[in-house]
Amino acid sequence: MYHAILYPACILFGLALGSFINVVVYRVPRGESIVKPSSHCPACQHPIRPWDNIPVISWLILRGHCRDCRAPISIRYPLVELSAAGFLLLACVRYGLGAILPFYAVLWLGLLALSLIDLEHYLLPNRIVFPLWIFGIAYEAVFRVLPLWKSLLGMVVGGGALLLVAYGGKWLFGRESMGGGDIKLTAMMGVYVGWPQILLLFFIGAAIASVVGITLMIGWGKKGHDPIPFGPFLAAGCIVTALWGSSMLNWYLGFFPA
Repeated sequence: MYHAILYPACILFGLALGSFINVVVYRVPRGESIVKPSSHCPACQHPIRPWDNIPVISWLILRGHCRDCRAPISIRYPLVELSAAGFLLLACVRYGLGAILPFYAVLWLGLLALSLIDLEHYLLPNRIVFPLWIFGIAYEAVFRVLPLWKSLLGMVVGGGALLLVAYGGKWLFGRESMGGGDIKLTAMMGVYVGWPQILLLFFIGAAIASVVGITLMIGWGKKGHDPIPFGPFLAAGCIVTALWGSSMLNWYLGFFPA
């Protein structure tokens, strides 16, 4: 009975949050307010009616077009709403209804927004990264989801390691190899996964990035020097680490008995 109420509630709430994430993803990179004006069609600027703003359902009813000007509405919008619902449901299934749920739910939804912005604009806005950073530290200080020293050490190691990569890459190759946004993002994620899981986050993120990069070079003719946003891969590594990091590290360390 408990799950029959919690899981549908998570899905509905996640869909609503996904609609808000769509607003964030569109407006924040453009320097616009996420509060005013109300939702409107980017093509004709007509305000979106409340019944046309129901997550997923309105897009399906309107067949992916604005009711007023018939301009196409990207399928990204319902996909983001479904993704947010999926993330929140996954957090509910994994952590249950307790103090740990908001900690990771806020992080994952924030990472969804950051990943989409990075993919489109090669940008990780401070307007999203810093609030997530502050929320993580404040939440840790109150609820101690992780030992606070592990969170702070994860933050220092996360940001410090990528800072070394950035300077090392510039020294070796004479060009920027890691953006400042990635450094701040990883330091922020270190608060949520802590030490030593931050090392696993690096490994998973780099492994996914390598597979995707090689696939793009082989299948789509990408060049080695073509920019590929690293934020989404770090975000994927963060989510995997948050879900299974401790088990993965215990499995790995089991090969090295004391």
